[in-house]
Amino acid sequence: MARAEYYPEACFNCQQAAEKALKAFMVFQGKKLIKTHSLRELSIETGKFIELKPWIAPLDVDYTATRYIDVTLKRPSDTYTEERFLHRFECAKNVLEAIESWTSR
Repeated sequence: MARAEYYPEACFNCQQAAEKALKAFMVFQGKKLIKTHSLRELSIETGKFIELKPWIAPLDVDYTATRYIDVTLKRPSDTYTEERFLHRFECAKNVLEAIESWTSR
């Protein structure tokens, strides 16, 4: 998506990667899944909110802001740039790497 310069969609996929990783981590921990897209709520449920907060805070807004104009009152394509995508990609990567390190211990 990013190569094609579809930055809102690429950022949404970063949020989705972090969400799915957190939900997988909950299963790994033996916890019951909760029905939410909030990375904050999921990280609280895993007990890893403090460690993940710097990375999930930017990603959390991308679940809705990348797809719905009424969230920011701007078209997502006007708000989401390559620079924003690169930041979101780094955030998602950090979340996935943290979860991988917790599951490989």
